[in-house]
Amino acid sequence: MRNDREDAFVIPHGKYYLVDAGYTNGPGFLAPFRSTRYHLKEWVSSQQQPQTDKELYNLRHSRARNVVERTFGLWKKKWAILRIQSFFDIKDQIRIINACCVLHNFARDRQHMMDDLLLQEVDADLANLEHEPVDDTDLIPYVQVTNEWTNFRQELSQDISMAEGTGTGKRTYVTWDDEMDAALLEVLVHHHNMGDHSQNGWKAHVYSAAIKNVKEKCNKDIAKNNILGRLRTFDNQFDIINKILSQSGFGWDWVNNKLSIDSDDVWTKYLEANKKEKALASYKTKVVKHWEAISTIYSKDHADGEGAKTGAETAADLEETIEVSPETVPKRQQTGDAIMCMIGEMRTTLKDALKTTDPLPLPKVTTPSEILAALELIPELAEVDMLHSYGKLILNERLFEALMELPMHMRKAWLLLLP
Repeated sequence: MRNDREDAFVIPHGKYYLVDAGYTNGPGFLAPFRSTRYHLKEWVSSQQQPQTDKELYNLRHSRARNVVERTFGLWKKKWAILRIQSFFDIKDQIRIINACCVLHNFARDRQHMMDDLLLQEVDADLANLEHEPVDDTDLIPYVQVTNEWTNFRQELSQDISMAEGTGTGKRTYVTWDDEMDAALLEVLVHHHNMGDHSQNGWKAHVYSAAIKNVKEKCNKDIAKNNILGRLRTFDNQFDIINKILSQSGFGWDWVNNKLSIDSDDVWTKYLEANKKEKALASYKTKVVKHWEAISTIYSKDHADGEGAKTGAETAADLEETIEVSPETVPKRQQTGDAIMCMIGEMRTTLKDALKTTDPLPLPKVTTPSEILAALELIPELAEVDMLHSYGKLILNERLFEALMELPMHMRKAWLLLLP
């Protein structure tokens, strides 16, 4: 850890790093509970379920870290430049990682089976790693421990357990009433307006907040699976009612909380046009309370076709040229813009390559004889060290270029430092 100085390591407020049991659980560093097992291999092999809040927290903590380890493990398997110590500037290193991410996604669209094979190797490498000691005496003591952060971890473990409903060991059926719906939707609308509702669903802390609000206002115990079931009901109601309201002759009766229909003939014609909707007939008189809240959280969550494009339309958009006045001062590219430019350049290169039958120029590759000749020129380099260096340089063109840039008297020492 760095000292308190101008370039100190600062963690943004509200964010934290997932660390292993060797770190102190302090502000910005979220560690697992000690004396509580959490390794994924232990759970998978034993088929046991977490019995306490701490065990469930440690399991979720370990799974989250495993995702990061598998991701970087896969990148290192694919991109050799990420396997060794980099000699580039830190900004260039960031760009290299971003470029590898773009190339990874680009290649995965075309040969995803290769990633599946590499992931098996990554999982095997991770499985062979030694288990981290839960009670390690060689801990990192430089992170200040605070009661607030300790309480935060404890409350987080309880929220996870409550959201998963692990206390009973089985799912419980809940009968929802208007009061419970109001308490649930109050939380959902608030967090929807806060941006906690994405295309992939609600963020984890939203479920915890909803469970607490229903408990406080209705004195009812619910779990995450109960909320998910109720959300499916809301989703189905919105889907049906929203389609009806999009037709002429229909409106919403805010006083009686049901559909307002101009005439029976309008309803009859709509039923005939939508015979496949089995539950549609009941919506003529069905009372749906809290429609305003339901429509708020779902109105922007359903696809309506706006913005959809075919592959040909997308390609045409990429080929459009934008004229820029020479008097305009160019703005600094953001990271997202730089990545999009890189994708555009990749697309142009591939397109040009398909237009011509000429072979593409191959990258420069140093021959083994040239590498061996360069090593023989290094004074006092032992034969064993020469063979070791030869095996490294023949696999990495960048390492050989770095060697040739060094003065002759520094080359031996540099080669001996290579792992």
